[in-house]
Amino acid sequence: MPMVSKLWNKLLYRDILRDGSERVQGQIREENRKSVIIWSSVQLLFWIFCLIMSFHDEAYTRCRAAYIAAIAVCLLAMICAAFFAKTSARLDDFAMFAVDVALLGAGVWIAVIQLAYSGRTIVLFASVLIVPVMFICSAISTLVLLLADIIAYVIVASPVLERGIYEWALVNLCIFSAVGVMIGYFINRARVERYIYAESVEKLAELQTRYAYYDQMTGLLNRRAYAEKIQELSKGLPADLCIVMADLNGLKRANDNLGHEAGDELIIGASQCLVQVFGERASVYRIGGDEFCVTVDGKMDEALRFLERLEKITAAWKGKYIDGISISCGVESREGHADIDSVVQEADRKMYEQKDLYYKNNGLDRRRT
Repeated sequence: MPMVSKLWNKLLYRDILRDGSERVQGQIREENRKSVIIWSSVQLLFWIFCLIMSFHDEAYTRCRAAYIAAIAVCLLAMICAAFFAKTSARLDDFAMFAVDVALLGAGVWIAVIQLAYSGRTIVLFASVLIVPVMFICSAISTLVLLLADIIAYVIVASPVLERGIYEWALVNLCIFSAVGVMIGYFINRARVERYIYAESVEKLAELQTRYAYYDQMTGLLNRRAYAEKIQELSKGLPADLCIVMADLNGLKRANDNLGHEAGDELIIGASQCLVQVFGERASVYRIGGDEFCVTVDGKMDEALRFLERLEKITAAWKGKYIDGISISCGVESREGHADIDSVVQEADRKMYEQKDLYYKNNGLDRRRT
């Protein structure tokens, strides 16, 4: 049974489409959807040509019903893929199956008629090699489709063909189907692995960026990202920009009295409050242990309103070890400044003024807290 299970997984590509593959499966479905539109369009043109020729050439006339059926199926598949398959994976699978059926079904019909009149044909055999590589699908689904193709041939051909021709075509159909399944398996598996590999590379790049530019404790942009932002701003200041320098109050006291878990809680809580207040209008950086910087896309009056809201949110904040967070902030607008360094220095000076005021009002020794 383990061998059967292993083989089953391989035929269904489950051994490579495992954890975290939802995005890959979505990409595969989207490629199949686009392929349905392309292949159904190509087939549609071919079957329309055959239908037109059926009014002028007797050899085509015998298969007119097959052309009409194939045209209808291709149109249905094209409509499903173009307008509905994006919202439903089942409709996407149906459209893909319909295009295969249009090629194989019409192929069966034409092959039987041609065999009955000429004794030999390659139409059906060509289709069973094309179908497995038209879309990214598992070997099992291809095998089921080709088995259905063989069954259809047996039902349709056995009553109308001579025994020798019927058996010759059946043997060839089985051989071509087996080859088609193998070709489809290796090509489609390689295509699936390519998607998996691409996703792995993308995830690795995201992870490297995460470690390089984001603080692991808070999830905020880190000092490296801050330095690059300041370097970018040194080349030219935007019309509306404010810099907020922020420093957490009482971190040393929390670490000494309640432990470092309490200190970490304060840092994380402060970062969450900053993100909650400034949102998409700003970038929040953790530039030191309890030091933060916020670059705000706006004027001074907007930044001051943000700080008023921050004071309310931090006062109402509740944690496991401590209730309430105190943050000293200094804000400065780019107006009146020629470069970003002077903006940062002025915001930093104002922040330290607020910090000194905090310790003075609370009767605390800054060196010990």
